[in-house]
Amino acid sequence: MDASRTPLPIVDKDRRLIALFAGHPPDDNWQDEHRSAADELEQARLKLFGKREAQEHRRGEFDTLRCGTSHGGGQREPSNLANSPKRTEVLERLNNHRVFKRLAGFASSVLCTWVPELYDYYTTYLGALYAGDHQLKRTFLSWIFTSTTYNLGPSTICFKHKDFANLPFGWCAVTALGDFDPKKGGHLVLWECGLVVEFPPGSTALLPSATISHSNTAIGAQEHRFSFTQYSAGALFRWVENGFKKATTFEASLTAVEKERRKQDNTARFLKGLGFFPILRSSTST
Repeated sequence: MDASRTPLPIVDKDRRLIALFAGHPPDDNWQDEHRSAADELEQARLKLFGKREAQEHRRGEFDTLRCGTSHGGGQREPSNLANSPKRTEVLERLNNHRVFKRLAGFASSVLCTWVPELYDYYTTYLGALYAGDHQLKRTFLSWIFTSTTYNLGPSTICFKHKDFANLPFGWCAVTALGDFDPKKGGHLVLWECGLVVEFPPGSTALLPSATISHSNTAIGAQEHRFSFTQYSAGALFRWVENGFKKATTFEASLTAVEKERRKQDNTARFLKGLGFFPILRSSTST
């Protein structure tokens, strides 16, 4: 299967949309545009890490650079991700690059168009989050997500994994970049769906990354692959739902009846989230 400029929806047996290969923005010069973004990521990698071998971690063997608003992993409350002065300088250049701004807006508009109820859920909770704490900063103005990771490669090939810290029924956006042959490598693998999909440089895919195991196939030894990912931590939504308090503090304030109601709500939470995924009348089925 080929993720081309035409959107490719992936649905389950009930025709529920569970992932989307969105293609790329309508632009006859898009090849030049996405290559300039890849060049920026290569320059960022060289500036921060030089020519040393990339470090292996849970998701693969490639260098990364993160920014945005997050919560969890020891954080007592939502905060902006901290970076060294050198990394901050590189991030400011990347975040102000016209292509990454455009990709941020494109992914958000795709989510709004294809999964509008989930988009509205993000708008409600994340809007309240930022309105309640003006120290929290959005990386991109035309953005529904809260965090981004620039995967600097030079060979960004992800191991099979799930992004457990993300909102369980939330979606993340992944844009492939680089100079690899998408017919020979760099495919996106959706394991529970049994799919291996061509994922060309410059194209964007959206999927519930905390729920569907995903990875990439290898690329050639002389090829380069980068990626630009956008996502939101599940703990941010829980923080808002808990009245801008830690779960333990919030639960300690509840009555026995309220605790039972909360337990029932938690049990039904994923089904409620799944209900945000639209049923399509006709699409490519898994």
